[in-house]
Amino acid sequence: MSRIPDLRELPDLPPEISQAALEGGFVLFVGSGVSMLVNLPSWSGLAWKTLEELRQKGYTNYSELEQLKNLDPKKQLSIAKIIASENGANLDLIKHLAPDTSNIGVYKYLNRIGCVCVTTNYDELLAPSYQVNNPPASWGAS
Repeated sequence: MSRIPDLRELPDLPPEISQAALEGGFVLFVGSGVSMLVNLPSWSGLAWKTLEELRQKGYTNYSELEQLKNLDPKKQLSIAKIIASENGANLDLIKHLAPDTSNIGVYKYLNRIGCVCVTTNYDELLAPSYQVNNPPASWGAS
């Protein structure tokens, strides 16, 4: 997979958005596509990796996986948990959640915005820094 280049510019934000961020009234929603930029699996990818691991260990088979493939990821993970529990196995989801930290440029920009972030992501790279007294110059705040 080719490396995605770092973002080149942070666009100027309208003053209303800058002010809302500074006052805590701005919330940024970050979707799972951001996590996928650092090679983390989507929710369905995580569920499928987990089920495939159970198949490799002999706790399920290809036919059973075929029956599960069209379920939503939450159901797949719930079923994986049941299968693991019935077989005395632990699900080690953490091993599937190691980001490629050589390509975290987008997180640097998202974290620098310094506002409340809402996400369904499971990665730990989203960690906004709150710099109320020192906003980035490109915000246009005075």
